[in-house]
Amino acid sequence: MVRVPSLVLYGGETLVDSSAIIDHLLEVGDPEHRLLPASGTERRAVLRLAAIGHGIMEKGVSSSYERNRQPKEKIFDGWVNRVES
Repeated sequence: MVRVPSLVLYGGETLVDSSAIIDHLLEVGDPEHRLLPASGTERRAVLRLAAIGHGIMEKGVSSSYERNRQPKEKIFDGWVNRVES
């Protein structure tokens, strides 16, 4: 799928979504729920911040791709400005 980011687990399973990667890392690295509460208002607050962070990173990837991977004559400044704003 050529997704950023992706994580290939030791068994060969590939996780291609930031939320899935974070969920896996929390599952194996935070069984006591110190980083992400198990339920309730506190959990939703953390997940809301994570969603905002994911959105920001996706816009960064879009901007970087447009500026660095497209031929100069095909860069659409309107898209870059929209993504960056």
